[in-house]
Amino acid sequence: MNKELEEDAEIECDLRQFEGYQVKEHLVLTHDDLKAENTELAPDTVKPVHSAASRVENGIFTSVLGRHSWNVVRLEK
Repeated sequence: MNKELEEDAEIECDLRQFEGYQVKEHLVLTHDDLKAENTELAPDTVKPVHSAASRVENGIFTSVLGRHSWNVVRLEK
């Protein structure tokens, strides 16, 4: 989760002890309007989208978490 309202967050994690793992999926839930909500008439106002911002190279995981976003990154061997 990135609670920062103005800036994206860059993260880096050492995953060398988890040899062979790669990013399977990165989902992001965000909206420019922090008060946006889903309604019966607009059920997809806020919905998860796929992101290509995460990767594992040489055992190092890097990603960019967008401002005011909730993120799920799944790794797979």
